[in-house]
Amino acid sequence: MATGRFANLFSRMFGTAVLAVAGVWSIVGTPMWAASCDSLKDLKLANTTISIAEEVPAGAFKPPATGGPGGGGGAGRQDATFAKMPAFCRVAGDIHPAADSDIKFEVWMPLNNWNGKFEAVGNGGLAGTPSYPAMGQAVADGFATGSTDTGHGPDPDGNAMWAVGHPEKVIDFGYRAVHEMTVKSKAAVKAFYGSDPKYSYWNGCSEGGRQGMGEAERYPTDFNGIVDGDPVFQFVHGQSRGIWNSMVVYKDPSEYVPAAKYAIVYKAVMDKCDAADGVKDGVINNPLECHFDPSVLLCKEGDAPDCLTSGQVRYIKTEYEGSFKPSTNTLIVHGHEPGFELFAGRYNVAPEKLKETKVGGPFFRSFVFENPDWDWTTMDFDKDMAFAEKKLGAIVDNYDPDLSK
Repeated sequence: MATGRFANLFSRMFGTAVLAVAGVWSIVGTPMWAASCDSLKDLKLANTTISIAEEVPAGAFKPPATGGPGGGGGAGRQDATFAKMPAFCRVAGDIHPAADSDIKFEVWMPLNNWNGKFEAVGNGGLAGTPSYPAMGQAVADGFATGSTDTGHGPDPDGNAMWAVGHPEKVIDFGYRAVHEMTVKSKAAVKAFYGSDPKYSYWNGCSEGGRQGMGEAERYPTDFNGIVDGDPVFQFVHGQSRGIWNSMVVYKDPSEYVPAAKYAIVYKAVMDKCDAADGVKDGVINNPLECHFDPSVLLCKEGDAPDCLTSGQVRYIKTEYEGSFKPSTNTLIVHGHEPGFELFAGRYNVAPEKLKETKVGGPFFRSFVFENPDWDWTTMDFDKDMAFAEKKLGAIVDNYDPDLSK
């Protein structure tokens, strides 16, 4: 084993930089890791099968087309992130912590210039594939990285039928897959480089934000730092809002707001609140301090393109208020803040089409009632919410304020 003294001597003698990596000295450009990449195919990890262990040349990675190790998705996409990626060791496999679990995961490790750190990356939507572009960015930044499909493959129809009759897969999606991926990925990093990561980080947004909050609460030693954007941390309650708002229009079509009218609401909101922070820049700095009353847009006579009817005013207020349990009038989940109107119109469904629309996404249909034919217009915001909370709250919700650990 060379020492720092010998390394300095070699450097002076040969004019070549010498690196100490994982306790192994090597000439720059030819790192000598603790294990070869292909040898990781035989890596023994609990409840885990490694199916891929291969070196990927710089800029050569293309996401799998469908299924297989890594969960598929994004076939043929010429992503600029992949084009700038350095050469890396790609390891992919399956984790089976329970009889009905099949958690696909990948861990990528730079062959050169590893920064000594690990960055796991989160998913979007209901997952179904590792987050390849985010992994590519992490590798390009010098990190070893990992991601998972959260225990189910791609779901092109977005109906989450994989959850029906598979409670272990729901647990995997809820929190277990991310933890298992993290543990297995860090073990692969140690096997390849010969040392644990100096620091491990989580980086996720939306669903990835929810996952990160779950890691903070359930597995506080998995990461040294967590970057969470837009965390969907109140998952069960949040699923009620779309159904609540649609129910309002379903019961009273006069409250339907055409997409074009959201633009006038948004303009009125910005006129009132944009400059509240002293800068008129198209950004509401603190939406909680924007107290906008849509009644200012009430039409004086009948209906017109530049104003709101009384029913439409009521509906915009509903969007701001959120959903409630009717028996107690207690809040289920908060509404949108003023400023949301810029994007809201694209999601509106005309009253005559509501009945045939699968409002609210797959959550109540597949996760809660496990019935693809469940009729959203029968939603009971007291009874059904209580059932959903009891069945799934401890699995998918992440908003415990005690983060002391």
